[in-house]
Amino acid sequence: TDQDFYKRLLYLKKHNKALWNGAQGGAMQLLGDSDDVIAFEKEMDGNRVTVIVNCTGDKASIHLTGGEHSLSDLFTGKDVLTQGEISLEQWQYFVLANPSISFEH
Repeated sequence: TDQDFYKRLLYLKKHNKALWNGAQGGAMQLLGDSDDVIAFEKEMDGNRVTVIVNCTGDKASIHLTGGEHSLSDLFTGKDVLTQGEISLEQWQYFVLANPSISFEH
């Protein structure tokens, strides 16, 4: 549901130092150059958040330029390796975090 989507994002914002405001949080770093896909990460004190978004109604891909990290998808809980070429379906997105965030259902 939409409510669950926003709950997860707000929880991540509150509990992952990379997303904290100002100097307490991490600086944003772009992870590739694509007209169709936006990819960036923020890192602070070992806390990392990577966001990858296909901004089109077509399949798209991006070659990630950041380091290799295994991060947990905020919505599926699956581990995703952030390296090399990432392919996305239309409008697909990833919100990846380390440490992983668990939610009770």
